[in-house]
Amino acid sequence: MALPMHDVNFWAILVVTIIHMIIGSLWYSDFLFAKTWRKLMGITDRDVKKAKDKGAGMGRSMIIAFVASFILFYVFAQSIIGSGAASVADSMELAFYTWLGFMAVVMLGSVLWEGKPWKLFWINSLYYLVTLLIASAVLFSWK
Repeated sequence: MALPMHDVNFWAILVVTIIHMIIGSLWYSDFLFAKTWRKLMGITDRDVKKAKDKGAGMGRSMIIAFVASFILFYVFAQSIIGSGAASVADSMELAFYTWLGFMAVVMLGSVLWEGKPWKLFWINSLYYLVTLLIASAVLFSWK
């Protein structure tokens, strides 16, 4: 059985991918959660300085993250259309359940098996909830 592929608005997917990256740069900035995130990850100021000095492949990582995010939102746009969402509220409900059923439970492994603290789980997973909710509104509006 093949799932039907729906026509999606690639401009909308590009926009939500950019929004996702902007929110990520704010979310993981010193203005919001970077200091706490680094502490919970065991990353020192020296590690940050060393990474900045080396460049640490940041450009390559950003390109890969951008492509991965584009794929995420392409599939999510397919889900919104395929679900028959009739309103922004419907698409946001789908975003919540997508986050809960896929992202949150997968990220839970970092707490259960890697010994990471719950606070880190919430910082990382709520980032995806926020961006999925925003993306759902944009993608629904532009479908």
